[in-house]
Amino acid sequence: MPTPPPPEQDANAVTEPLVRALRSYSTTAIVLTDADRRIVWVNDGFERLTGYERDEAIGRRPGEFLQFEKTERSTTDAIRDALTAGKGFSGEILNRAKCGREYWVHLDIEPRHDKDGELIGYISVQSDVSDLKQAEFEKGRLRERFHIACEAGRLGVYDYDLNSGELVWDAMMFRLYGADPEYDTPTYELWRNTLHPDDREDAESLVARAIERQGIFDHTFRIRTRTGRERVIHATGTVTRGISGAPDRLVGGNRDVTKEHRTQLEATRSRELLEQTGRIAHIGGWSLARETMTPVWSDEVYRLHEVEVGQQPPLEEAINFYPPEARPQIEEAVRLGFEEGKPWDLVVPFVTAKGNRRWVRTIGLPDMRGDECVRLWGTFQDITERHEATRRVHALEERMRLFVEHTPAAVAMLDTELRYLVASRGWYRQYEIEDEEIVGRSHYEVFPTIPDRWKSLHQRALAGEHLRAERDRFLGEDGADLWVRWELQPWHDEGGTIGGIVMFTEVINDQVEHEQRLEKANRSLESTLEELEEQTSIANALAARAEAASEAKTSFLANMSHE
Repeated sequence: MPTPPPPEQDANAVTEPLVRALRSYSTTAIVLTDADRRIVWVNDGFERLTGYERDEAIGRRPGEFLQFEKTERSTTDAIRDALTAGKGFSGEILNRAKCGREYWVHLDIEPRHDKDGELIGYISVQSDVSDLKQAEFEKGRLRERFHIACEAGRLGVYDYDLNSGELVWDAMMFRLYGADPEYDTPTYELWRNTLHPDDREDAESLVARAIERQGIFDHTFRIRTRTGRERVIHATGTVTRGISGAPDRLVGGNRDVTKEHRTQLEATRSRELLEQTGRIAHIGGWSLARETMTPVWSDEVYRLHEVEVGQQPPLEEAINFYPPEARPQIEEAVRLGFEEGKPWDLVVPFVTAKGNRRWVRTIGLPDMRGDECVRLWGTFQDITERHEATRRVHALEERMRLFVEHTPAAVAMLDTELRYLVASRGWYRQYEIEDEEIVGRSHYEVFPTIPDRWKSLHQRALAGEHLRAERDRFLGEDGADLWVRWELQPWHDEGGTIGGIVMFTEVINDQVEHEQRLEKANRSLESTLEELEEQTSIANALAARAEAASEAKTSFLANMSHE
């Protein structure tokens, strides 16, 4: 294809002043095409924008090498339709430079006619708007992020014109105040009427003060929607100035903090409850920072030390509240806590500032930052009453253990898992297990052949029944029959809960054997008596018959003699 003459030689192209003007553009690309839309001339700005030299562009249609797969089809169709109709086009299009860079241009195309009105080509002016498009994109993304953040934080945005009284709400503001954007027009009165009656005066006063002083509005108040729902709103706003310097707008946001408000109330109640509970349970909290090595106590810890609240003693004096025998434990616990991050849980004696002796439980936990303990914190509790009660219980348990162990009867005490806690010496002798250590072992391990009937009795006793039998048959480990008298009953801990069962058994084989012999003798005696009674009955019958015969004989002889 022959190269078209430059514009200077084309009488139908442009005049010399226009050509010089076109060449003077340095930031805008200008393209001249013929009626077939093939390039006949480009300026220097085109070369800088596209990266194509003039010789590379002449004779080609712009769309053949500037447009690519990302160029919107609707835009290219619109350009084609406009030019085919002999009209111009104005719009934005995405192109690709020779180096592969994608860029946006604002494109203005106008048809060129000769003096007779015949179409001789087109002139195109292309301005690089990539930076503008990027700015618009960033602005849109920023707006989207702001919208997402507002939605996520339930933040509503408002703009109040102080001069006209116009109030503008975004969608979230309508939702927060329970208003309908289709029917409700946001006004100061609408906002005022939704305020809780008890909060209305303060809220309005603070808004007026912010406007008057051209400052910042920051307040939390309650509202009631028209459905009666109550919300807690945290509102902020900034007063801006107009050209004259006078305040003209109040712009800010509202956020629904109902949940946070309730959480804060609950936290306050929890702190109050914790403080009350601490007083009742005699427990307080403390901390010790490595940087300062100065203890920090809660009010209850002061009370437990019998020290005035706020009169915080240094660490050395705090440790001196422990008697000499306990101080090494505390000092070592603190040292290991900081050096090795090791926690502790100690029960130690303690002497208050007024000289009262106590027992306390102190718990320490490390606050680690990486491998370093930067702070120790924990609890401090007066357990004097519990310690004394525990000591008394242990003493009682020891006396009971000695009593059970040395009682001549066969007695055993078991826990709820039927593990032996203590057994008397009589128990060992009776069941011939003197060579075994049964404490801590299961009753069913010691006696593996125990029948299910006995297991059922054990469970009934653990459920609270008191069971006994004067005579029961039991199969010994050697297979021989044992006759025992037994009793099962539950025992309870200091809280009243069943802690296990106590078993009393007595082997009564001799007694049963004696009873069996006596029963046999009784049966033999009863048999002899029955036989004697039978012989006596026979003798009595024979005697009666003899007497009757004698009487008959006497009568007969008398009769015979008379005759």
